[in-house]
Amino acid sequence: MDTNFSELSELVNLLNSIFDKEPKHLWKCYYKKFIKQSKWCIASDYCLDSKNKANNCFAYTIFPYIDFNFLQSKIEEVLPKDIKNIKNIDKNTVELLKSPFFFSIIFIINEKDFFIKVK
Repeated sequence: MDTNFSELSELVNLLNSIFDKEPKHLWKCYYKKFIKQSKWCIASDYCLDSKNKANNCFAYTIFPYIDFNFLQSKIEEVLPKDIKNIKNIDKNTVELLKSPFFFSIIFIINEKDFFIKVK
């Protein structure tokens, strides 16, 4: 059990060292635009051990709460199917992904041994 705690501690230290740099500044700039917002959403997606993808990754997107039906209809206007199934991304999709309404954090994991194994 000590090994898992040690690995988790290393992961937390790594994340802190990463976020103390530019992402922390970017988050503060983003949050200022929505500081009066009291409800937030976090969406996540993962790609693990896919033969069709170059890397494993964890993706998190944070955004102020809005009606999910409205959000879904707007996304479906631009992305009629799951982005994982799209080979070429058009300009409208890029604009949606770069929207200042969303704050995204993506962790690309290059090492297979990175994952913590619970015994």
